[in-house]
Amino acid sequence: MELNEHAEDGEPRERGEAADAVAGAAVAGATGAGATAAGSSPPPLPWRPPSRQERRSAAWLHVSGMLFFLVLPMLVPLVAWRSRRADSRYLSRQAREALNFQLTLWAGVLLRLPLLAVGVGGYVLIVILVLGLVVPLAAAEQCREGRDFRYPLILRWIR
Repeated sequence: MELNEHAEDGEPRERGEAADAVAGAAVAGATGAGATAAGSSPPPLPWRPPSRQERRSAAWLHVSGMLFFLVLPMLVPLVAWRSRRADSRYLSRQAREALNFQLTLWAGVLLRLPLLAVGVGGYVLIVILVLGLVVPLAAAEQCREGRDFRYPLILRWIR
């Protein structure tokens, strides 16, 4: 609870979170801050530490690529990023990172095909598989602790 020192009769009053939300919505509506044009992105969310549920969801986003490695590993991060990007900055960032990592792995798998003719394509595939199994586990652990994780040396197609 917070004391509201600007009451109309001059007396301090307690104000709860619901009243704060209503007051914030009224200010946003009055200033036009909440309105967005058709096709534009929503206004950025204020920073706040990730909740336990957000941390758990972000960890699963990174691990989901391992679970669906053969069948569109980027599907879960893509759906999560598209559906939750207006709700949570943390989940949006982590879904985007997981999606970019999976897209980079798939690009590596496709680019190794010409290397099969030279005889090194199999080794490249082994490196890709090891990276695809080890690095998401590190990312999930970082997310479980509430820290941001950025994959090193990946192509960031989705920004």
